Amino acid sequence: MSVEAKKYKRAPQSELKRPPTAFLMFRAAKGFKDPKEASEAWKSLPQDEKEDFEARFKDAFDEYKNAQAQWEYTHGTSYPTRREKPARPEGIPKRPLSAFLAFRRDRGLRNVVEAGQAWRELPPDEKGVYEAHTMQEMAAYKAAVRVWKDANPGAKLFERKSSKKKAAVAAAAAAEEDLEEEEEDYDVGEDAIADKPKRGRKPLAPGAPRPPPTAWVDYLHNSGKTRKEASEEWKNMSEDAKRPWVRRYEAQKAFYLQQKAIWEANQGLGVMEGLAPDGWDEEPLEDEDGAPEEDELAGDIAPKLPFGYPADY
Repeated sequence: MSVEAKKYKRAPQSELKRPPTAFLMFRAAKGFKDPKEASEAWKSLPQDEKEDFEARFKDAFDEYKNAQAQWEYTHGTSYPTRREKPARPEGIPKRPLSAFLAFRRDRGLRNVVEAGQAWRELPPDEKGVYEAHTMQEMAAYKAAVRVWKDANPGAKLFERKSSKKKAAVAAAAAAEEDLEEEEEDYDVGEDAIADKPKRGRKPLAPGAPRPPPTAWVDYLHNSGKTRKEASEEWKNMSEDAKRPWVRRYEAQKAFYLQQKAIWEANQGLGVMEGLAPDGWDEEPLEDEDGAPEEDELAGDIAPKLPFGYPADY
């Protein structure tokens, strides 16, 4: 249910200026042009002289507040009204926090940059605890959503703009692919074969589970380093050091195959044994040094870990 925001006029603005602080009064009185020199002189100023400037500022600020109150009484003030949020349907399940947001909440980190750095430096085993907990909460959330939809036929959950955008992009890509297939039915000459892209992956269908990143990409994403630095570390890393990342990938891959089979069954597609899932290869594309090829990491080389992937080693 959409609610239009009420239109409002901007509140009238006073032309009264706030008086300068005690330090700025001191700087203007002494004629300092360099802020550093003024700061050093202010620090070495005797306390009685400093109190004199502070008293002058207090008197000027009191006059400013009185003048501002008089001006507001004469002209009035009208502040903008807040935009009303659409009412949340009754009984709708609340989506759980992601693993990162749960970690940020537990640590009490308000700064996003600091929280991201702390999350990247978190050991894989501790990070796996948050991801496993998120997986359980997401499973319970999806079950509650199904129950709510059965009890409220025709009702729709609120969708995020990003989800709508991704669905629209996937639908447009699927439509473009269908159009290309129709054109290929009529044009199968050498020009058509030359124009066909050599490699490419089908876009995920809306609602389909997303394949997990490979062990290398997962390490690159969590290392917080450039691709070149992370690639050198990965090449020189021992098999024992790589094993936690490989086990993490294998566990996520098994979980992905399970979720994909369930999703295909619900879509009526069935599961074909012996075929790799759409959207990723059985063997990660890597160069001879063990790092993914350049074109595999073009653009966003470190996708976020999807909700619900386990990290049991």
